Amino acid sequence: MKIKKTTATLLNRTAKIFLLWEERLMTEPAAIIPKTNLPKVKSVGKATWLSLLFAGAGQIYLGQVKKGWLLIVLSILGLFAIIVPGAIIIILGMIDANVIAKRIRENGSVNEWEFFWHRKAKSIWKVLKIEPVGYSEKFIGSEPRRYFNASSPAPVNHTFRGKKEWSQSYSIEKEKAHSTTSVIDPKITDSAIISRSIQDVFREKYSYVENKKIVFEEDVTVFVPPGKNIQVELLWKYVIENWMVVMIDQYNQQLEIPVSFIAKVTFDQRQFEFEEKNES
Repeated sequence: MKIKKTTATLLNRTAKIFLLWEERLMTEPAAIIPKTNLPKVKSVGKATWLSLLFAGAGQIYLGQVKKGWLLIVLSILGLFAIIVPGAIIIILGMIDANVIAKRIRENGSVNEWEFFWHRKAKSIWKVLKIEPVGYSEKFIGSEPRRYFNASSPAPVNHTFRGKKEWSQSYSIEKEKAHSTTSVIDPKITDSAIISRSIQDVFREKYSYVENKKIVFEEDVTVFVPPGKNIQVELLWKYVIENWMVVMIDQYNQQLEIPVSFIAKVTFDQRQFEFEEKNES
């Protein structure tokens, strides 16, 4: 009887130590997760060995506090009341801690009462927000024009119209998607939910209609001094708005998917003189 009482006291003190340790871990400031990296997860080996030393300790270490204490109670009952063999509880706890730790490493999180025999429910994704992240440009071609005024004693102005047909469009940059999980399902980045959400944003801002053709036109005047030959180039480019679609599932796992939207077309203009004798 004295041995049982001493053992029970030792287990009780050990449990208090684990509880204080868990409280300290839970009250530490949460680390900021870099967008391009996976979250830092706890050790699979450590969780497994803690469960061997004290049933339920591995689960508490992984954040499943209530589940860990349930295993502690069951193991104590198994050792002293012979309700359930304590050794079986310890072995099952080791297996459970090992599997759950691997799931956290792969998926970013688990449910509080998720056991190793449970199958992870399929993620249900929804768009959390769509936010702008800046502009960029894409060169799409040049249009050269030459004007001669080699013999006239007076300057000459030439006017022409720059014209380009184009269409507003968006592209989902799947290869640049990043997340708080180790797995990105390609079907998520192809999701119709994303397309509808993006179209709603652009439709509100630009009266966006998919595949609508738009014609850009602008008059350009070139001043050619007497005795000079001038070449003008229109450097056509797209002005691109870059957005980030943030998706979230029921496990609070997030996907960040870059989206590029062609907002308009325009051109830069440059001109220079050239020698007529070099022209054929």
